[in-house]
Amino acid sequence: MPNKKLSQRAVFDDSDFQQKFGILVSKVMPALLEKAGFQTGTLVIADAIKEEPRAPHKFGRLWNSQTIKVRVVDHRVEIVLGFNTQYAARLHEAPDGWNWTLDGSGPKYLSTKLARHKDDRYIPKFAAVIKAGMRN
Repeated sequence: MPNKKLSQRAVFDDSDFQQKFGILVSKVMPALLEKAGFQTGTLVIADAIKEEPRAPHKFGRLWNSQTIKVRVVDHRVEIVLGFNTQYAARLHEAPDGWNWTLDGSGPKYLSTKLARHKDDRYIPKFAAVIKAGMRN
């Protein structure tokens, strides 16, 4: 069968999609990623206070110095979280034999939670916030 040239051509106008997709990528997703990062960070901090080894708190302001900062940079989410006092890092890295003033307190009160709950709590929480936000 000979190859015939088509005399008509169909044009698909996707400019509306392109505009809305651009808004999704540039505005909606970064906002959702920040929200998911903050809510997940809040969960990590809560676990550091509630679960052993706990962040210590009998004296001082460690628990009240909770810090969660979220940035979306080049399609990456950066979450900086922890306790913002001069002695927070020293307590987190405290050596064996440290005299803890609160039962259940101990070293690595943040990093143990990240390792323990990354797959069963934190990643699912992050994904759930994104999924809920995409429905709206």
